[in-house]
Amino acid sequence: MRASLPELVDTVTEARTEVKVGLHLAEGMRHTAARTGAMGLVLLLLELAIAAVPWLALGAEQPFPRASFYLLGALCFAILLSTLLLYIFYSMQVKSLQGTEDQMRLAAGSLQEALRGLQRGGHQGEPSPPTSGRGQDSHNPAPLSHEE
Repeated sequence: MRASLPELVDTVTEARTEVKVGLHLAEGMRHTAARTGAMGLVLLLLELAIAAVPWLALGAEQPFPRASFYLLGALCFAILLSTLLLYIFYSMQVKSLQGTEDQMRLAAGSLQEALRGLQRGGHQGEPSPPTSGRGQDSHNPAPLSHEE
């Protein structure tokens, strides 16, 4: 079953709206991954500051047991690595959805232009072929004169 042109315009517009929603969500997740990565970096810097206390203060001992200190460091690196991978993933998704939305915008525009052409022509069916720049039918071009 062949869909009519107005139904195609509505379908492409609705699909474009859904792509915009997905794009908005992917941008939000990318920002969330960036904020989580920043918090992981702050946690790592805090841990480095705690590790620097015994070196800066003479006679001070390590405030945390070594095992928990190393586990906290491993957690910081795991957070940084996972958020970096998530940020890259969501950035690729955003770029892909932006390209899809652009293509759908162009498709919707050309479908709407074809629909306007049908409405101006006053008949149903396929849109008429484009005309050349001289206002003549593109199937019957005029011979070139010597001035052109």
